[in-house]
Amino acid sequence: MYIITYMYNGQNYGVCGKKLLKVKAHKENIKPRINGIGNMTELEVEIGQNLSLKCEAFVGDLPLYVNLYWVMTNGSNTEYHVDYCTSFRDKLCMETTDDKGSIWISELHIINVSNNDIKYQYKCKLDSFKSNDERLITIKLKDKSQDISKKVFTTSIAASIICTACILILVGLCILFRIQIVLLYRSISRVDETIGDGKEYDAYLSLESFSTFESEERRFALQTLAPVLEDYFGYKLCIFERDVVPGGALVDDMNSFLEKSRRLIIVLAKDFTSCKAMYELESGLYKAMVERKIKVILIEFTQSEQSFQPESLQLLKMKSKVKWKGDKSLPLNSTFWKKIQYLMPAKPIKTCSSSLALKTIQMANNKDILILNSL
Repeated sequence: MYIITYMYNGQNYGVCGKKLLKVKAHKENIKPRINGIGNMTELEVEIGQNLSLKCEAFVGDLPLYVNLYWVMTNGSNTEYHVDYCTSFRDKLCMETTDDKGSIWISELHIINVSNNDIKYQYKCKLDSFKSNDERLITIKLKDKSQDISKKVFTTSIAASIICTACILILVGLCILFRIQIVLLYRSISRVDETIGDGKEYDAYLSLESFSTFESEERRFALQTLAPVLEDYFGYKLCIFERDVVPGGALVDDMNSFLEKSRRLIIVLAKDFTSCKAMYELESGLYKAMVERKIKVILIEFTQSEQSFQPESLQLLKMKSKVKWKGDKSLPLNSTFWKKIQYLMPAKPIKTCSSSLALKTIQMANNKDILILNSL
């Protein structure tokens, strides 16, 4: 802004206005300096990597009166100039220009960083007759615990997913083949859970759970189930009509033999009408669920629904039930016989010879012949 005054006929007059003025400093008045913010920089490195330290300085129009160089110091006042001719370090100088003057760029290359290189501090120094400037750079080892590379992170995530999937598959296979796994373990370890339990029989087989003596379920129990469990697998069964001496009190004898048995095998019939059948069932279930003295194995033989079924049977867990599937269940290595073995007490089983395993057992309908294949 400016004001011009003048006098006319004895009076003062003024003229004012605005004018933008630019003051251009002479290049020689700009002092050389190292570009950047601050005078100290810290870098993290890993042993063995290559490192390049860059220093950029403005020198103006007086490059002949400026020196830009690197020095090393170990913390003391002693400085070691980095020579252009050293074999393990190389100093490269480049020059560019802008409207203000020349810019020098010096790079210090450290090949294969070692522990010895980390001990030093590195200074980029600028000397001129107008001013001096310097930039300090220190290097330290990178903390790997705080810096996980993308490759390591991706690999860890992938490994975690694969391990989780493998565990889930393994758990699924164990659940799916748990019966085979348990039977294999028993066979290898020869475990015997019957020692010292005070029991005489491996299982109590209830026979009069049927309304007629000629029912399919009865023939199956007597002519198929019992012979295989006793003659082939070597279990000791208690069959009331066979093992109890007549003349005693029915209830007392039944309770006594249930106490001596480790399992209660019930072949599910179309109905449960006899008093003895109901007492066997209710006594066995009471000992199984209340007293915890016996375990129940329920065999579903008939395909048709039962006309009468005690409510107590509904309390049995599904894992205690085995379903007879006709011809599919005939071979001794079928799922039916394996699950029966799984539910029976664990004990070393002495199976019969292959010749005895191929013996013929008459089926309940007295027409078909069942040939049991060896395992």
